[in-house]
Order: sequence, then structure tokens, then C-alpha cells
Amino acid sequence: MPQAPIGKKFYIGGAIKDSFELCKWLSGYCIAARSRLPSKGWDWTELQEQALRRQRERDRNSLSVRETEELYEQEIDTLKERIKELEIANAAISTSTVRNSDYKSQWDQDSFSMSIPEIYTGEISDRIQFLIDCGLQQAEALGIDERTIAVAKTLLQHNSKSAELKELREQLGKVITNPKRYSKDVVKLLEKYGYSKKAEKTHVRLEPDPNLEGVSTLTIVKTPSDHRSLKNQRSHIENGLGISKL
Repeated sequence: MPQAPIGKKFYIGGAIKDSFELCKWLSGYCIAARSRLPSKGWDWTELQEQALRRQRERDRNSLSVRETEELYEQEIDTLKERIKELEIANAAISTSTVRNSDYKSQWDQDSFSMSIPEIYTGEISDRIQFLIDCGLQQAEALGIDERTIAVAKTLLQHNSKSAELKELREQLGKVITNPKRYSKDVVKLLEKYGYSKKAEKTHVRLEPDPNLEGVSTLTIVKTPSDHRSLKNQRSHIENGLGISKL
């Protein structure tokens, strides 16, 4: 064995009763010895090749020129066969790689490594799509390559914004229709999305859950003066939640 000289004699007698037992013991010992060799050890094919090469070197002096040439030709043929085997194996790997590329990838939010609470279910996916859209709008200025642009467009074409975002906007649209119930209804709604009420004299201050990083504190007017005031309040809430451009 390379860099690990190991020697042991086996013979029939004692625990080894016959030739069958001898072969069994010898095989087991060889396997155990090979398993203890370092990772840089030879594989079986290389071991055979090295043994054959050394035998040829020992016998070279006793061979004629013709016999030496025949040995070299045999060695060349052996190497050619080995090259063919490696080429076939390499071709199989290449074919497998090409075949695997035929499988279409899918948008998978779980593939993004993050640990952040959502205001609503699907929020992170909505924001990622928004970021992709922003990147496409500035693709030329940013020097984004064509392949990345194609992938980004495909992602946006095959994925839509979450139903929960639509529901949040619809609920917000409903609570601003009645000025008399506005402050009460909007507080009740936003408490469902992680806000807590901090009452003050002329308005209501809503503070977000500390874990909702990037979400702003909201100031809700208790008695909106007119429709314009309600519209401004809605914009204020959407901007605070960061959903106005999603």
C-alpha cells in the first residue's frame, strides 16, 4: 500500500479451516486495510496499473526489443481504454447537467433566508416583487444584464400581489367613508395589523409593534373635517405601512 506498508501472513489452520475461509479472511483484511488508508491513497484501478508497470520495469532487462515494444503497445492500449472510459463518464455528466437545465424553476419564498414578521400574510413576497419592478425600471442605468432582466420579467409575469394586500386596501377604503366612525374603525382595523393605541386629546397616536421594523407611527385625526381630510388620512396610513406603491 502507498505510504502505508502493511504486511500480514495468512495460512490454513486454527480459525482458518480451508481455502474458502482463507479467501474470506484475506478479503476482509484487504478491505479493512484499504479503509484505513488516507484519502490520497490509490484506487483499485490505479493500484493494478502501478503493479503492472513495476513488473514490466523489472522484466524489461530480460526482454528483447520486440517484446519491450509489445509491452509498451499494451500499456498504450490500456491507457487509451482508460481515456475512453473517462470521456464516456464526462459525457454522461454533461448530459445530466443539460437535462437538469430543462426543469423550470419556481418562485419559492421559502428559498429566501430571512426571519422577519409580516404585517399581513404575503407581505414579503409583495415587497420583493416591488423591488424587482423598481430594478427593471432602472435596469439600463444600473447596467443590469439581459439575462437578469429576462428572469425578473418572468418572475413578475407569473406571480401576482397577495390577496391579503388587496383585502387590507379594501378594508381601509371602507373605514374612511364615515367621518363620525372613522377614528374608532381605523384604530380597530390597524390593531389587527400590529398597532397599539396611544390616545391623546385631539388625535389618536398608533404605534407599531417593535418587531415591525420600518413601519411608522401613525397619527389619526379623531374628527376629520371633510372628504379631503379623510383622503389625506388614507394616504398617511398607506405611507406609514409602506404599501402605497406596492
